[in-house]
Amino acid sequence: MTALVVGAARSGIALATHLIAAGDAVRVVDRKPAAELQDEIAHMPGGVDLRLGDERGALDGVHIVYASPGVPWDSPLLNEARARGIAISSEIDLFLKLNKGTVVGITGTNGKTTTTALTGVVLGAGKRPVVVGGNIGDTVLDRRAPTPSRRGHPQHHARPPRPPWHLRSVRRPEGPRDSVRRSGRFRRPQRPR
Repeated sequence: MTALVVGAARSGIALATHLIAAGDAVRVVDRKPAAELQDEIAHMPGGVDLRLGDERGALDGVHIVYASPGVPWDSPLLNEARARGIAISSEIDLFLKLNKGTVVGITGTNGKTTTTALTGVVLGAGKRPVVVGGNIGDTVLDRRAPTPSRRGHPQHHARPPRPPWHLRSVRRPEGPRDSVRRSGRFRRPQRPR
């Protein structure tokens, strides 16, 4: 299968590395020219078909597209992929398919990084191993390396969100172990007048 990764930055490198290791043919496309992506090129795994500075022909022969978080969900390339009937996914969608542990997703306008770091510390005080990834440090696929479970408990993962549009790529979970929970909004206490 040939996968197209749109975006050659951190998430794109993590996707390409994972997909190459899984035996997929990988093409990475980015609008930026090679001169602006030298560090990213140096970290890209071998065997990747890099197409930098030009997206023409990027979808030819592709079976699935993985969009990096910085790529607008309504970008012309993704819209063209949809028109051709090519499946579109993301790093977080792939991570959720591969992950067997509990995932804590944190969303909102302000305070996500602080809340995520604090959540990681609180969960880490428990008996289960915790991995914090996403917009803090490494990508979630980079952090997916096997962490030994203690006493047969699944792993816990805490991660900050991608932009809300990026969550559109996440497919609804199936099966009894999967659930999606939404917490309510916190309101600031009113000051007495």
